[in-house]
Amino acid sequence: WLRYAMLGNETERRWVFETLDAMREIGADVARTWAFLDGDESSYDGRSTQPRRGEFNERAFVGLDEVLYECERRRIRVILTLTNYWDDYGGIARYARWAREEGETSAYRREDFFTSPKCRDAFEAFVAKVVTRTNTFTNVAYKDDPTIFAYQLINEPRLPGDDRGDVFHEWATYFGALVKRLDEGNHLVSVGTEGFFMRGEGVEANPFAGAERQGVDVDRLRESDAVDFVAAHVWTDDWMDSDDESKLRFLERWIRAHLAKSANDKPIVFEEFGKKRPLAVRDAYFARTFELLREDDRRRAGALFWLLSPAEIEDYDGFTV
Repeated sequence: WLRYAMLGNETERRWVFETLDAMREIGADVARTWAFLDGDESSYDGRSTQPRRGEFNERAFVGLDEVLYECERRRIRVILTLTNYWDDYGGIARYARWAREEGETSAYRREDFFTSPKCRDAFEAFVAKVVTRTNTFTNVAYKDDPTIFAYQLINEPRLPGDDRGDVFHEWATYFGALVKRLDEGNHLVSVGTEGFFMRGEGVEANPFAGAERQGVDVDRLRESDAVDFVAAHVWTDDWMDSDDESKLRFLERWIRAHLAKSANDKPIVFEEFGKKRPLAVRDAYFARTFELLREDDRRRAGALFWLLSPAEIEDYDGFTV
């Protein structure tokens, strides 16, 4: 929400500054934020990065520039996420809708984004717009900006029905290589997967039956030259209908399974984890997450909790810290 609020009134802008200051106070040094907002819905209040296909809103990108500038001042680095599997903030469903409106009958579902020629062209143009940008506050090209920690191709991708994971793997390989080419290899590239295993012993660690059939193979991404680190999420309250003790035991199995996979390979970032109230349960959950990462003597993992914001902002999903 950082870029969106930066374009708002003085109260909204204050929320951004307070949040970044709070990050420094607690020692958090990486933030993850959306670099996109697709569509022209009235609720976007003119802050969309791409109101219509191929039409980019310079004011919205200036807001992103300012977020990076304020993060640089506080020595905070930023993961920029480029689109979303879910319908929130436009995401791939908006690209599929644009393709249908232009006569591409094959773009019927949001998942068709991964195979639609028009969606691919539109997303490629957006990626290029972001990665080749120069910050209007610092006059530093994004490709040269050390404040950018990584580019993330998509948040929580799924492709149910592709039991081999070939379609998404091809898509991620293509766009990972595109970012690296435009960026001249200066920044890391990742995919914001939930971390589901599609094959081997890892399947037993998955949070629910059918997770292995969501079309995104975290192990193949781990092996891909287009991806520099692996991402996994930990949403026990959303994935599981069980008591908090069972959820904590799953958390331990899930993190350990991913750490074991990363033992001799790429680092992993648990870039979304959270727990609903009561606070005592949340505190124990957070503490155990960080304990598990500290126990990993290879130091090949990191974690970002979801999400930090001032108390004035509505806790819309129950996970706000």
